[in-house]
Amino acid sequence: MYVPTWLSWSSEDHQGCIALFSLTPIFMVAVVVLFSRPGTTLTRFETPKDRNNPNDDEPWTVASFFAIGVISGVVHLFVVGSAIVGIGHSDLGVLEMFLPLPQRVSAAGYGSYAALQEGVHLFTQFDWWVTVVAVVIFMHQLLYKASLHLDEKYQGKQDLLWIAVGCLIVGPGAAGSAVLVVREQRLRMLEELKSGKKDPER
Repeated sequence: MYVPTWLSWSSEDHQGCIALFSLTPIFMVAVVVLFSRPGTTLTRFETPKDRNNPNDDEPWTVASFFAIGVISGVVHLFVVGSAIVGIGHSDLGVLEMFLPLPQRVSAAGYGSYAALQEGVHLFTQFDWWVTVVAVVIFMHQLLYKASLHLDEKYQGKQDLLWIAVGCLIVGPGAAGSAVLVVREQRLRMLEELKSGKKDPER
């Protein structure tokens, strides 16, 4: 959605890309359905595990989370960095990048191209904050449930803080992927404890 601005495309092309951006939730669902369960069929909901080596898929699982996190974090830092570099050439400040200001839409003038740009900016701001809140709450609950079985005294306040800070610095995609990596390790540790393969004192 930001490419037309960077490449100085026409306003018509910019509006067309904005319209396509509204279809991204549909594209996201299609991508998740097609690629989230590699090696499976429509009638099989998960890849069968080897009982003799249940952790054989761990490197692939962790690597997928890590790759998604790195890509998401790089994109987030690139977009934010590019916006910060361009702040000196516009009236947009660092605070205005993340703080939704609906009055900027009305101030731009009804029906103007500037109002369209401000409206898209406002939408992406609200969309980003909703995503951050959802990631913080959902990922903390996943990590909390996985950790509580390992330590009954676990409260998760520090993990909650790290997830929130991570979302603000590297973006919710990278922070959420990091949580999934930690959760995966704790779940596998729990399974090893249940099977008696690991000393609980360690």
